[in-house]
This record gives sequence, structure tokens and C-alpha cells, in this order.
Amino acid sequence: LAMLGLVDFEHPVVCLDVQQFIGHVLGFALVEFRHGDHVRAPVFPVEGEGQNLYFVRSGISYCTAPEIEASLHIDPDMEIRILHGVIYPWKDANIRPFEPFVTTIRDQRAQYPKGSFDNEYIKLCGNGLFGRTGMGLNPKNVFDAGELKSVQLESDEMTNEVFFSFTMGSVRALIAELMNSVPRHRQIVSVTTDGFLTSAPLAEIDQSGPLATRFKAATDRVAPGKRILEVKHRTRQIVSARVRAQFTGLIDPSSDLKDEERL
Repeated sequence: LAMLGLVDFEHPVVCLDVQQFIGHVLGFALVEFRHGDHVRAPVFPVEGEGQNLYFVRSGISYCTAPEIEASLHIDPDMEIRILHGVIYPWKDANIRPFEPFVTTIRDQRAQYPKGSFDNEYIKLCGNGLFGRTGMGLNPKNVFDAGELKSVQLESDEMTNEVFFSFTMGSVRALIAELMNSVPRHRQIVSVTTDGFLTSAPLAEIDQSGPLATRFKAATDRVAPGKRILEVKHRTRQIVSARVRAQFTGLIDPSSDLKDEERL
């Protein structure tokens, strides 16, 4: 969210030129694509059954500008054609409406020990902002504690499909860029928006790509000096049950990281 500037919603531009979607662009497109077989982790999401997304080597995808840029960085020779594309120009890309809120949340969390009630509560409030930008975009029932019944979730004054989609696409693009930088002899077990489980040491994950560079620049604005990847835990064996459910019976003695190693 801290990457979003002031948007000119009144003058969207229809564009079919792939190169116009490169850089800090608030763009969305329907693309036809084909990755080479050498690409380890395909970039573009394709809708499957239910709410599942599949990342395949070829197909047609609704995507964002960051995903187009990541795909061309990973696979410069890929086949890609924009079937329909829209770009929302920046009124001022350097004025970031969400930045003060993000900075405030980080500063307030830092006042309390990690894992404490106050720290976790402030984190929940911060994470809720992004959720509100997508509120009511899809039909969904929630439990209303006041009415004691299930009601359909309505849109919020913060609901904005452009902000919501751009944020999701930016994260997917960054993850794809990082995953494809992992050496082939290393394993990737599970990757989520806040967890990267791999046998690759941190030094082997390339964080110099265009998406990582832009993400680090946004991070420096709200949390100067904070790295985008940090080592949290180490173990000698992983049993992956499902997303966010991993187990081990072999603890790595070096998992007791020193404070300076925890960043």
C-alpha cells in the first residue's frame, strides 16, 4: 500500500504496448502468455475451480503491471500479448496516501515487545487496512455479533478494487521474482506473503531485481534500514502438511539465532 501514489482516476489510458507496463505503473491487463520451460516458477495466475489460482506456463491471465514486469525480467524471451490493458496515470507518484498510516503502525508496534498483546493488536489493526480495500468486492457472508446472524458483507468507504488488485499483484510479482532467483539445486517448500521456506541460504536469494528494488525503496520510506527478507528459523528437516502447516523432528542447533542475526 505504501507504494501507491496519488491516482488520476478520471483519465485511464487503454494500452496494448507491453513496454508501457514496465516500471512503477498502476496498470492492469488481460494477457496471453507462454513461458519457456526453463522458468522454475511461472508468474501469471490463472483462475481454477472455486477461488483457487494456478500458476501455469501458458494461458490467459488477468494480471497487474508488476506481474508483467516480473515475467519479462525472469524470462525476457517469453511470448506475451496484451489483449486488453488499462493504465491509471499518477497525479503524483511521490505523494503516498497510505504511507503515514503504515509508518504510524510500525512505530507503535515497536513500542511493545514482539508477541505481546499490544504488539499483536496493533499489527491486526494495520493488516485490516488492506482488507478494507477489498471489502465487499465479492459476495461473502459474515457473522454479525450485534444482530447474532449471518449477513452479507457490504463494501466499505475504503473499498477500492484498483488499490486491492495492485497490492495483491505487486506481492505476487515480488514472490515470483524471488522464487525464480533460488538456485536450482535448492528446494522451495512453501512460499506465502510473509513466509519463504527454502533450503537456500539468504545470500543465495537475489534481491536486486526490479520488483525487489522497488519494494525495498518503499520499505525504506516507512521503515528505514529494514530488510525485506530475514532469517527467522532454521531446521534440518521439514514435513509440509499444507500451506502454513509444517513440522519437524530435527531441530538445527543453529536455530537459536543471536539478536543481531534476527535483524
